[in-house]
Amino acid sequence: MAINFSPKVGEILECNFGNYPVSQNGPFSTTYYDGRIPPAMIKNRLVVVLDWPPESPDNQ
Repeated sequence: MAINFSPKVGEILECNFGNYPVSQNGPFSTTYYDGRIPPAMIKNRLVVVLDWPPESPDNQ
């Protein structure tokens, strides 16, 4: 599920990386090219919102 708000820098969110799309012929769909390929993460992870671009003399 996508977030429906703008998180603040430094905020901690829980991301559900979900499961692979399942095909009828195998454990996962081999025709789905926009997702993760095993053995990528399939679990909930805490993530920290970062500020981009970082402040540096080149960005001012």
